[in-house]
This record gives sequence, C-alpha cells and structure tokens, in this order.
Amino acid sequence: MSDEYAYHFKYIVVGATSVGKSSLFLRFINNKKFQHEYDTAISKVTVEGTPVKLEIKDIGGEKMWTSQKYLSRKVAGVLLVFDVTRRETFNTLSVWLKHVDYIRKMTNLTIMLVGNKCDSRKRDVLSSEGMEFALRNGLLYSDTSSKTDVNVEEAFMKTTVKILQNVKENERRSTALPEKIIGFGSDYPKDQQVLLLNGDDVAANQNN
Repeated sequence: MSDEYAYHFKYIVVGATSVGKSSLFLRFINNKKFQHEYDTAISKVTVEGTPVKLEIKDIGGEKMWTSQKYLSRKVAGVLLVFDVTRRETFNTLSVWLKHVDYIRKMTNLTIMLVGNKCDSRKRDVLSSEGMEFALRNGLLYSDTSSKTDVNVEEAFMKTTVKILQNVKENERRSTALPEKIIGFGSDYPKDQQVLLLNGDDVAANQNN
C-alpha cells in the first residue's frame, strides 16, 4: 500500500454484545482487500478524490469501561451498532450515546447508527424507528447485513465521507484549528481518528 495519503482515519466499533460488530468489520475489510493483522486492518481508499488511509481496529468483547479509554484519544467518529432482531440492543443505544456525547459536544464527531442483521425475517426494530432515533440525536443511519453484504461498505464509507467533509469545512474556517477539537491537534491531518467501540455490559451502565 502506498504511503501517499492526505488523511488518516482510525475506526473502532460500539454496541451491545452479539450485534455483529466483528462480522461487519470482517465483511468490509475483506471486500476492500485491507491489510489485516489480528484485530487491525489498514488500507487506502479514495473519497471524493482525496486519498484517505483507513485503519480499523476490532476490539471484540471488551467491557465498556475498557473501551472508554479510546475516547480520551483523538476522535472523529463512531459506528454505533444494534441488532434489528433484538429490541433490547436498540433500547440501550442511549446508554452508548451518553458515553460519546461529551466528546461530541467539543468536536465535529460523526456517529453512524447501524441497524445490523436487516436480512432477518424476525426483525423487531423497524428502519423508521432507527432513522427517527438517528434524526433525533443528530446521527447518520444505515440498515446493514453482514451476512448478505447489504450496505456494509456504505455504512463505513458514508461515515468517512462525512468526516472528510467536516475536516475540510474546518480547514476552510481557519488555518489554525482550535486545540480543544480532538483530532485536530499538531499532527493533524494525518492522525485524524475515527472511533468505533466494541463493548459489553451496557445494562450495568444504565444504573450509573
């Protein structure tokens, strides 16, 4: 892979256990022929004519408190995944959102809400419900199926496009970007990061 790129976006995935986060990760990186080593995949893609290095890390099965440490790093986006066949994973979205909102208030954080397993006939959460939640909370939305490869690439790439648009908008506004904006520090733009967290024990956090 060529080292020539304008931006470096890092991804990790967020959502309840067994919603298909790792399956989405594997489907996307296999389709895009990423260099894959253990739980991290890297490749270069072209987004709106701009070469972007994508680095996607799968933190499978980590506790929410463990994955929170990644939020303290430079962050540009989150892929928030739920299982459309299990309403309880949809009902806990607000808990996951709460854990990233304090970062979103300080940055141009992009969050893509993903309703996975949309191929199932046992669907328990409608697309309209997912879109309404996304609209109400200022998120992007996509139904996906890692099993049948429906909208998997779209979910990742739409997130990348939005982040790139945010980055370029900030560049237009000022050549000296605010230090408080996470991901826009001295090593910007090549160290821009996109965070997609994996994690468990959402229910335990509802009581906090």
